[in-house]
Amino acid sequence: MATPITMIISRILVIFLMIAIPLAIIAGVVILQVRLSQKESRWPGLILPIITFGMSLLIIIGIATFSIASTTTSSIYHDARLIQTEAITEIQEQQRATSNEPLEPRVEVVHHLTDYGTIMFAPAAVTATALSVFFLFNIPTAILLIIYALCRGNRRKIAALDMMSLQDL
Repeated sequence: MATPITMIISRILVIFLMIAIPLAIIAGVVILQVRLSQKESRWPGLILPIITFGMSLLIIIGIATFSIASTTTSSIYHDARLIQTEAITEIQEQQRATSNEPLEPRVEVVHHLTDYGTIMFAPAAVTATALSVFFLFNIPTAILLIIYALCRGNRRKIAALDMMSLQDL
C-alpha cells in the first residue's frame, strides 16, 4: 500500500503532465507556425491554417451526416413483439384491442422521430450546432493566420529596409 506522501506526489505529477503536455504541444505548433511563416515562400506558412480549416470542415460534415442519419429511427416488430425499441404504434394498439384473432406473424418496420419532437426543429438545431462548432474549431485557424500575418508583415518591413539600404549604396 502506498503512503499518503507518494500518493500526493503521484497526483501532483499526473496533474502537471496533464497541463504540461498540451502546453508543450501548443508551444510546438506556434513555434512551427512562426518558422514556416518566416520562409521566403508564402505557402509553407499557410499549411497549418489550411489543415485546421479542413479539420473543421470534416467535423461539420460529420455533424450534418450524423444528424441527418439519426433524425429517424426504425422499430422492428416480429409477431407483434418489439425487437429493436420499446415504442408501439397507436395503430397496432388499436388492432390488438379490436381484434379477437391472434395477429398473424409478420415483420413490420415503423419509422418514428427521435428526441426532436417534430422534424421542423431538427434543421434549425443542426444548423445552430454546425455554426457554433464551425466557429469554435476555427479559433486555432484564426490564431495561426494571425501569427502568419504578423510574421509576413515583419518580413515585408525587413525586405523594404533592405531595398532602401541597397538604393542608398
